[in-house]
Amino acid sequence: MVATRGTKDRIGPTVADPGTDLTGEDLAAVSTVVVGILSECYGRGPTKAKSYGVDNYVLTVLEDFLTEAESTLLNRGRSALVRDMRVGFQEAIADRFRREVGEAIHREVVAYHSQVTFDPPLAFEIFVLAPPAEDATEGTAARPPSS
Repeated sequence: MVATRGTKDRIGPTVADPGTDLTGEDLAAVSTVVVGILSECYGRGPTKAKSYGVDNYVLTVLEDFLTEAESTLLNRGRSALVRDMRVGFQEAIADRFRREVGEAIHREVVAYHSQVTFDPPLAFEIFVLAPPAEDATEGTAARPPSS
């Protein structure tokens, strides 16, 4: 799957743990949603995104996500300011992340957290999912039909 920022940019392969009902398509959808929101809100998105699913958790790892302004501040020793702004802004739009990721994978997102590191520069979007609904007739997780 190709992201919106050029030929070298990509949304990476996804990894679904056998203990989860999430598919590779679900995890690719999470990566696409996260990149889309970040691109819209920051004026640019990460060039690499990869989502992992284990049990009721999804972790999206992002690379090359900093804006030019953030990179400039980091180069001048202002990492705390960049971290505070990034994490604070992500918290401000957390409801959007929960809603859009939940819609993409047909699961309720009950908690969301964002974190960044600068050495190496990586961002992490963490989603906690409600347990999948059980199909009362078969005892298996019910999923809406895919289109």
